[in-house]
Amino acid sequence: MRESNDKILGIVNSVPGYVAFVNADTLVYEFVNQTFEKSFDMPRDKIIGSYVKDIIGEANLNFAMMYIETARSGKLVSYENTFNLTSGKRWLQVNYNPISDVYGRVVSLVVLSAWQKKPVLKNTLFGFDGEAVKKLIQYNTYSGFTGVPGNLADYARF
Repeated sequence: MRESNDKILGIVNSVPGYVAFVNADTLVYEFVNQTFEKSFDMPRDKIIGSYVKDIIGEANLNFAMMYIETARSGKLVSYENTFNLTSGKRWLQVNYNPISDVYGRVVSLVVLSAWQKKPVLKNTLFGFDGEAVKKLIQYNTYSGFTGVPGNLADYARF
């Protein structure tokens, strides 16, 4: 079992993006990979057990809350925002993937993030404000909007 865990940890740490598991109820970090800890210049043991707000900042958490709520409802969701990292201010594409228990209740969020050279998601590229993005998420509930970057068919339905 330990060998399997070591392999999984090796894979997750070799990913060239940010990987985190967050408790869906408390928004406390349960795991982060090496890229995450290096970019926020904090050791893993200081991040794990911390509230998301305390690591990414209140402004970034407030921006992300509508996406987090969507993920808490069981839907995969993505967004982009700027984050202050040790290497400077960076655009990150953030993806929330909900993890459910055997009863279907979302218990954790897998957070996968990647640095972007420039904004690529439609909400940023087309200059939509927060209300327009909320409408896109609401549209997701009724139409099957995927929220996957590059899926222009989603936007053609409007």
